[in-house]
Amino acid sequence: MPLGTVTKTEVPLNTREQVVGYVTTALEIVDELQPPDDLRAAVFAAAVQQIATKQVLFEQGAPSMLPNLGRLS
Repeated sequence: MPLGTVTKTEVPLNTREQVVGYVTTALEIVDELQPPDDLRAAVFAAAVQQIATKQVLFEQGAPSMLPNLGRLS
């Protein structure tokens, strides 16, 4: 990767198993928090959103060779 370039990598779409895991974990969180009934759906939706959010990674290119610092002394 050339110096000064930035690449963006996005995690691929979720599998069925991952979604089931997100929903199950969100339900466990909601049950543990015991929100009022009128807020339960909103808390569940927020929990799923936070758990299932895709991670986006940025990587910046670095020089492929470091200078020989021994020559500087």
